[in-house]
Amino acid sequence: DFVSLPAILKKSLPKGAFKNTNERIAFHPACGGGNFSKELLGLLADVPGLKVSVIEAGCGETSWLEPNAENRTKAHLLMAKAEAAGARTLVVESHQCLTHLLASQMGWSESNVKVMDVYSYLASRLAGVKTDEE
Repeated sequence: DFVSLPAILKKSLPKGAFKNTNERIAFHPACGGGNFSKELLGLLADVPGLKVSVIEAGCGETSWLEPNAENRTKAHLLMAKAEAAGARTLVVESHQCLTHLLASQMGWSESNVKVMDVYSYLASRLAGVKTDEE
């Protein structure tokens, strides 16, 4: 049987594992058709007070092997949608999307939205873990 990491975390983390927040984040499901978006959104829903805006638009990662103006523009538009949703952090499901979006911030984007993977974000919200904002 196949068991996903989000399912293991959901089952293993005790109730109250996450600390309260008033943060709003944007969540970007994997461009390549992530299989775990619903499970990951369920984990994010366990963070008390967290508001999540799902941004379904593609980031352009699937054509990242040959960077061009079109996939850079897609990344810029995704960042703009996250900002428009009131998010200071864009949390991504896919490490490929993460790599593309981080690269797009290196001189290509003027967005102040922080980009991070969903597991790092969840780890930062565990009770007892200090973040830069605290």
